[in-house]
Amino acid sequence: MSSHKSKYIASVDCGTTGIRAHIWDENSKPVGKSYQKLYMKYGEKGEASLDAIEVFKAFVSVLKDAITNAKIDARDIASLGIATQRSCFLCWDKSTGEPVTPLITWQDHRFSKELEAANNTWRVSALHGIASVLHFLTRSQRFGVVKRFEFSVQQVAVKLSTLWKTEPKLKQLHKEKKLLYGTLDTWILWNVTKGKVHATDVSQVIATGMWDPFAMCWSGILSFLIPFPPMEIFPEVKATSDDFGICDSEFFGHPIPINALVGDQQAAMFGQCCFNKGDVVCTMGTGAFININTGETCISSNYELYPLIAWKIGKKVTYALEGNSSTTGSLLDWAKSIGLVKEVEELESMAQEVRDSNDVYIVPAFAGIEAPRFDSTARGLIIGLTYSTTKAHIARALQEAVAYRVCDVVNSMSLDTNSVVKTINVNGGVCLNSFICQYIADITNAVSYTHLTLPTKRI
Repeated sequence: MSSHKSKYIASVDCGTTGIRAHIWDENSKPVGKSYQKLYMKYGEKGEASLDAIEVFKAFVSVLKDAITNAKIDARDIASLGIATQRSCFLCWDKSTGEPVTPLITWQDHRFSKELEAANNTWRVSALHGIASVLHFLTRSQRFGVVKRFEFSVQQVAVKLSTLWKTEPKLKQLHKEKKLLYGTLDTWILWNVTKGKVHATDVSQVIATGMWDPFAMCWSGILSFLIPFPPMEIFPEVKATSDDFGICDSEFFGHPIPINALVGDQQAAMFGQCCFNKGDVVCTMGTGAFININTGETCISSNYELYPLIAWKIGKKVTYALEGNSSTTGSLLDWAKSIGLVKEVEELESMAQEVRDSNDVYIVPAFAGIEAPRFDSTARGLIIGLTYSTTKAHIARALQEAVAYRVCDVVNSMSLDTNSVVKTINVNGGVCLNSFICQYIADITNAVSYTHLTLPTKRI
């Protein structure tokens, strides 16, 4: 038996636009890191997908590079944790390991018509009616959630149902007992363990719209509402901190234990120490995701916020409410693409050249608008333009729009939880923009903390 002591932790974050790996020492100090960009494939019908094979190759590559940069060996790593973008899924042939569907991301809108049809069936109406009566009689949070249930364009449920209906090869592979389904974390885990582990965690599966957070099992309602694949193609669901198997030594030269899978937004909550009820985190990357810790209670939202499982450690389940805006960092990138600025970083200084936006307002609904107004057909809007409008006014209005969408969600959280949000922990690439962070603090009357700067307080 080897007496070698492993003393490092590895973490990999698989996001929408890239994969990042870090190696941490015993004092939680990063000693090695690596990053690789991912390239989304967009289509005219709202497609937004990734190449599943290339994503896994990138996962292996960044972790190898991080280990090399840390000047350690894979056998020095005691444990690996993996965070991934949620509601990003595919199906594959387990006999060959080849994907049989695209790796469809949460941004994909190709099935918007099917989503609208699914939400307007008599079955959904009946479900709402029955749940409303039961909620009135029992005041149960569970029936409160069900009476407002709607399929979301960002969730997996309708997308997977549509593929199951329209792709004969899926049913044929299932008949041959070769079909597997999984979100991105499951795909990476299955590959890195050489097909030995087909699993996910509760923080990932809740975001698919296919999991019952009260019964803690796959939702039995779905098969009543929409055509749905058989359960044997679905992964095992584990706690967030659990035994997820071992990376095969083929990839890194030595087996590495995998002890955590987690959704990226829940990882951000945990990483910013939002352990207590009422703690709020705002992750601003391509989109903005705002989460509030609701403790051991799964709350039914009156404002279209989505109840989530933040994490499960041991037998304890911690819940959260989430709202989001799909257009945040992508809005700043759009400003660059139309020539408003040469570099995105210029937007912050431009906004500070003027005292206000000169009554210019932007609605950043480039791909619909989310909580608390959910409308997938909404589109972006610029109003208030006059002859006195300058580029600086538009730049300021654009960044204020990001803050207003965050404020929409934060105010909804306050109403849903009957509490006042006093602190917002901000992270993600957009939090480098101090103007946006300060404006969020101003209009929410909260203190906005980032992991990079001093707190920005209300002026």
